[in-house]
Amino acid sequence: MSLHRVCCCDGTVICDDVCTGCCTGCASSYYSGGISWSGQWSVHRPNIGLVCTGDPNCIGNTEEESQEEWDVSITLTIPPGAITRHTVEGGGCCYQRNGNATIAYNIVYHSEYANYVPNPNVCCEYDNSMSGVLNTTYCHTVTPCCVKNVCRFHHAFQVCGGFIGEFEKIIDNMLAGMTDCDDPKDRVALYLGGATLAWLSTYEPLDQLTYADFEYLGHCNLCSNGCINITANGNCAGYDTAAAQNAQGPFSLYRALPNQLNPCDQPGLVLVRSFNQCAADAGVPTDQWDPICYEQHDNDQLPCCTTDYEPLSLLGPLYT
Repeated sequence: MSLHRVCCCDGTVICDDVCTGCCTGCASSYYSGGISWSGQWSVHRPNIGLVCTGDPNCIGNTEEESQEEWDVSITLTIPPGAITRHTVEGGGCCYQRNGNATIAYNIVYHSEYANYVPNPNVCCEYDNSMSGVLNTTYCHTVTPCCVKNVCRFHHAFQVCGGFIGEFEKIIDNMLAGMTDCDDPKDRVALYLGGATLAWLSTYEPLDQLTYADFEYLGHCNLCSNGCINITANGNCAGYDTAAAQNAQGPFSLYRALPNQLNPCDQPGLVLVRSFNQCAADAGVPTDQWDPICYEQHDNDQLPCCTTDYEPLSLLGPLYT
């Protein structure tokens, strides 16, 4: 599946005088249906400096079974509720609501590495998993947007991540010197990152929209959003934090720092990205991993490292 890019207008914007969000027939508020969005991503990568000498070696661009595998499944649930029109400073209107959401997650981890002592030709294997539900916050906005000189509504959900617990994995860049397969593992304070979800729709009263009127944009926020920070009491909690996390890859995994234990805290260092993780690994051509807003890869032509991101539910919100 591919995402067709949506370009903002160049030159004279002929819809600018009517693309304000204050459209004729648009109500001051609507009831927005909830959404349930599911997706999964996996990264298979060489993360160990030395692997089993008896197996094909990933160093030198020789393909082999990956040395570290992360498989993450996500189900995001945002409840229904009222979405209200606001007047934007400088003119124009937008709709906004915010509240609590849940992210159900399942993380499966697998690694292989050499048992250097007593036999470097024997591979160790280590598996771990974690599942649960993260209670977090969301911001839902509907803003007018001029796309190719046609006025559209841009529907966006910004969802914060949060701390989900401690997780054991092998030590990064393990080198010769370990004694056996039972050596201590690295305990990571794990933070599940947030994401942006966005759709474009036709520009008409929200209660007239059907699923056929929506175009899924994946994790792009293509239109400048004039609906944030309307007033001191109208801010969407965690909007900026969620946007920053989305830029690292939607629902990526981070190492949390001790003070990053609550939803919408800024996470620590990214541990593994859902998008473009392979660009960060040595030996993989970065020009083959250009960042785009929506990715779905299952590429066995790259040396050693592959990334796959698949959304399973693409339906936009409906309004009454």
